[in-house]
Amino acid sequence: MVTKDILWLDVSFLNDDTLFEKYYHNLSPYRKAKTDRYRHRKDKNLSVGAGILLGNFLQPFGKQEKDMQYRFSENGKPFFCDFDRYFSISHSKKMVAVSFSERETGCDIQYCDGKDNKKIAQRFFTSYEYDTVVSSQNLSETFYRIWTVKESYLKLTGQGIGNGLNFFEVRFQNNHAELFRGGKKVPVDIKEYRHKNYWIAVCEFKSYHP
Repeated sequence: MVTKDILWLDVSFLNDDTLFEKYYHNLSPYRKAKTDRYRHRKDKNLSVGAGILLGNFLQPFGKQEKDMQYRFSENGKPFFCDFDRYFSISHSKKMVAVSFSERETGCDIQYCDGKDNKKIAQRFFTSYEYDTVVSSQNLSETFYRIWTVKESYLKLTGQGIGNGLNFFEVRFQNNHAELFRGGKKVPVDIKEYRHKNYWIAVCEFKSYHP
């Protein structure tokens, strides 16, 4: 059976130096090096927080994040070596989110700041998505719902936002997000979550790739 889960974490507690050091020293060499590359404490906290969440997912398999080795796709997307589970990491403000699955997965988390973001939607979204935003009763919420679904799909494919966001489209059917590309539905599973002022989306391929 295909299993998937997502966890998110407020990393504010890692401002405590003692706690930060405790969790940092229990990370893999890769995640320690990644944490060390950040200049600001906020970014270091988020990186350590991602390691904490990965460790939580790995524990039922008798594994620890500190022992994991990683490989990378051509686009830089990280994967575990010699372990058939996939993950995706995202962060926004003081929150980090990690999805974990038997299938390739992509997740995104965004802080909903209350702004309408119409100009950004007009620039980056399709005309259909833009109309969806401006006709919504809550422009900011709708904008971030669309944005997180889009980014979760790009993280799933490993493409990133370099190729733009308007070559595929998010549509809501009975308040459920679906993806369309070239007028055809993209065969992916999409889950959305709300935590306080944050929107979170997870996107995974179905049993076959589009």
